[in-house]
Amino acid sequence: MEKKPAEASAPQADQHNENSSHFEGAVILVVDDEPLQRDILKVILSDEGYQTQVAASAEEALIITRTLKPDVVLTDLRMYKMDGIELMEKLRSQTDAPEVIIMSAFGTPVIIEKSLKKGAFSFMTKPLDITQVLFNINKALEITAKVKYSDQRFHEKWR
Repeated sequence: MEKKPAEASAPQADQHNENSSHFEGAVILVVDDEPLQRDILKVILSDEGYQTQVAASAEEALIITRTLKPDVVLTDLRMYKMDGIELMEKLRSQTDAPEVIIMSAFGTPVIIEKSLKKGAFSFMTKPLDITQVLFNINKALEITAKVKYSDQRFHEKWR
């Protein structure tokens, strides 16, 4: 008997819940000038167990990161005044700089290459695939955890 299309796709809808993050409680900062996009990502990431904060602009994100030290920043590329690449460059100058994932509806090969060369962990094209968002966040958190562990081991060894 053949499966109906709805039955075949049902497991995929909950796929990200089955592969739930082992980085529950990690801090994610979502930066996007589109309120709906920001709010949707906040709800999804919070439901996944992340501590999720939002900012409506790159400037607001920089103010937030003075006190909040996010593990990953998920930022829109095109925003008023300061774009996502400039935000990433400013964040990278901070101690314990977070991994940055850039997202945009304007993902030309030139823009994607520029973003990655400047240090973005990844580039995601809108509309976003939530499974891919969660995958990229988890991979970025794995790298962050390895760097923090390596730094801790170095300081313990050379005290």
